[in-house]
Amino acid sequence: MTVQQPDVYAGEPQTWADDEIDLSRYLAVLVAWWREIALLTVLITALAAGAAWLWQSRQPALYAASTDVVLARLTSRIALDERITTSEETQQGGVASWRASLVQLAQSPAIADAVFAELGDQLPAGWSGQDLLNKVSVDNPAGPDPRTYSDIIRITVKTGNPTQSALIANAWASRFVDHVNQVYGQVPADTLAVVQGELESAQAAYLQAEEAIQAFIAQSQADSLQQQIKEKQALRENFQQGRSALLAAAAISANEVISSTIQDNLDTLAQLYSQRRLTQVQLSQARNLATQLEQADPATSASNLLALQLLKAQVFARPMTSAEQPLAVDLNLTLPTLNADAAALAADARTLVTTLEGYLAQLDGEIAAASGALLDAPNAGLAGQLQAAPAAPAADPFQQPIAQLDSELQTLRSQLAADQARERQLTQRRDLAWTAYETLSNKLVELNLTRTAANSEVRIGARAVPPAEPQPGPNLLLPIAAVAVAALIFALVLALVANAVGRKPLLAQP
Repeated sequence: MTVQQPDVYAGEPQTWADDEIDLSRYLAVLVAWWREIALLTVLITALAAGAAWLWQSRQPALYAASTDVVLARLTSRIALDERITTSEETQQGGVASWRASLVQLAQSPAIADAVFAELGDQLPAGWSGQDLLNKVSVDNPAGPDPRTYSDIIRITVKTGNPTQSALIANAWASRFVDHVNQVYGQVPADTLAVVQGELESAQAAYLQAEEAIQAFIAQSQADSLQQQIKEKQALRENFQQGRSALLAAAAISANEVISSTIQDNLDTLAQLYSQRRLTQVQLSQARNLATQLEQADPATSASNLLALQLLKAQVFARPMTSAEQPLAVDLNLTLPTLNADAAALAADARTLVTTLEGYLAQLDGEIAAASGALLDAPNAGLAGQLQAAPAAPAADPFQQPIAQLDSELQTLRSQLAADQARERQLTQRRDLAWTAYETLSNKLVELNLTRTAANSEVRIGARAVPPAEPQPGPNLLLPIAAVAVAALIFALVLALVANAVGRKPLLAQP
């Protein structure tokens, strides 16, 4: 309530003053009712203390056993050479999150089930993995500095049996250490399986590529194509030299005799080259047959004799050359009888080889002579035509053979290029397959070494021992004090309400 008072100074604004609260009457009520207030407070507090004591006395005694697991990251690095070295893994995330993850793993139901399966009959009847999990608590104690955590994970088990508490705590810690080291410190089995599968696939691909290149080389015509290219290039050079000589002679006089002579020489030279190729084939067959006869079983003499007779027949049936002089090679070889031994057949085959080698040498001489005659033909014909009247130059006899040789050379070079390109492609595929196989093989060795020398994330630092004394019950002083304060407030409010309704103190003195 406020009252308005006029100001002593005229014209000044009016001010207001508040009444002061009178607490004396409240204090008088409390003094009058203090006995009831004290009695009610004591009664309520005593009832609360008695109830707390009764509850605590009826609780079973619990024995707490703790096992400390140390966070000690130990990594193993093995280096055999620069290709095979175990990797040093870096810790992902912060240390705090790593510790939190380990604490969560320590309370995993999987560990509870593993401990339950391990202990089995040593646990009370009716227990389950969830019951074990409810009796285990895991924490990361603070270090010397309260602001930081220590490198210890403490596993505490509370049961009514001290031996049982220590047994469960140690088993839980062992399972936890094995599980963490397997998760963080070892190469997963599925990773090894994947790398092993890739290695087998790479090995199969390499073997397939190797077989492909071997099959290609066995069927490759590269050597034959190169030999044909060399022969045709040599023949073209001879043709070109003859053509150059013909053109030089045609600049002076177009002589049909020169052209005819050159054409004859060209035909002879082509026939000699054809006969030389046939002789080379027969010589190769004769050498192979001689080697086979030298190493053959006497029981196969009949079949070898037939092969030798067939080869001799082919040699006798070869076309004759167009050379002026007959070949000075005696091919009139006596055929062995059917009962000839292997040595005689081999000697006869070697005689045939010697004969064909002599014939091949004779052909080389004739080819050289024919080439020289081809080169000298224009000059020889020119000497007889110096007195003759100039005539129109004959048609170029080298144009068509040279053009044909150029076309054949182009075809052969194209085939050789395709053959070599295919070989390079197969070789590169084989090399790539080998590189992939070698890389995967080294990686598998590295993973196996890493798995063998497993890293250690955690270790058991201190095992639990059966506690001698049960764990003390909770401190009830603070709850009882809180009840006493609440009882006092309740008694004060009750006294004020009783006084307000006109009641008199019950314990007041007369």
